[in-house]
Amino acid sequence: MRFAAKFVKTFRDAGINAIGPIPGYPSAENQTGLMIGMKDIKNIPDDAALFMTTMDKVGFTVTPVEWGTDDTNNPGIDFDLFIGPKP
Repeated sequence: MRFAAKFVKTFRDAGINAIGPIPGYPSAENQTGLMIGMKDIKNIPDDAALFMTTMDKVGFTVTPVEWGTDDTNNPGIDFDLFIGPKP
């Protein structure tokens, strides 16, 4: 949660409407490090692709993963930053 809170503060300081941090758990053993969660990794939203490219440019490796549940409770949210266990 410590790292998640730092990311949220950084986003808010940059004027990005960040929600969280919200505790979550990986749904598979290979879900480690920084991940971008979304409904369908075969159709990555434009904003998520831009976020992943930006993170890559500053030295972070980010992996796309599909959400383990339907996101009907959060309409309008296309992706999230998920911080998993250390690889």
